[in-house]
Amino acid sequence: MKGRILLFGAVLAVATACGASQDDQIVMKDPSNGKERTFKEVRDMFADGSVTTGGESCATFVSFGAKDQGIEFPAGQAEFVKACEEGLKAKSN
Repeated sequence: MKGRILLFGAVLAVATACGASQDDQIVMKDPSNGKERTFKEVRDMFADGSVTTGGESCATFVSFGAKDQGIEFPAGQAEFVKACEEGLKAKSN
């Protein structure tokens, strides 16, 4: 029993230590120039209005970026959408 508790504790500690914070996670990469953006950068760009969705949803915006602009989403499109939505929510508050 004691061994299982120690093993669980070790696994939890490693998982916590290895995981980058959400703010530091790379959520977008432009292969044409190599520019990467973190979750925080994307969220802040939408919050301060320097990037807009043009009235579209964040999901539509990211779909356009992937299909028409060749943008890559290393953490998955869902993480970019989440950053976008958090930024828009912060902007409206």
